[in-house]
Amino acid sequence: MIPSEGNPQVLILRNLAEVRAALQQARVSNFGIEIMQKKGLFRAVRVRDLDLRAANILKQEMLARGGEVAISREVYEWWGDKADCVIMGTLAQFEQLIEKLKAQPFGLRTL
Repeated sequence: MIPSEGNPQVLILRNLAEVRAALQQARVSNFGIEIMQKKGLFRAVRVRDLDLRAANILKQEMLARGGEVAISREVYEWWGDKADCVIMGTLAQFEQLIEKLKAQPFGLRTL
């Protein structure tokens, strides 16, 4: 729900329909909405017990797309064999990442 009063307004957009509605209310063209709607939906995804090498690749790939991956300390210290991480980005960034991961080793193809 987009608040009707106040300036600026913080929008909490939970799905593409809400993103489209916000863009329509801003009088964005239909062409612009198609281009931008997936950039307006932010997600954070937690992954547990990821191979350290995979976590490192995942961070690099998401950073290359403008997103972020918070990785556990084990990755930086190369300690242990598994790590947890939180992947953060827009729907558009996740879609680009998923395509790239299909060609990556260390369990990333099935992520």
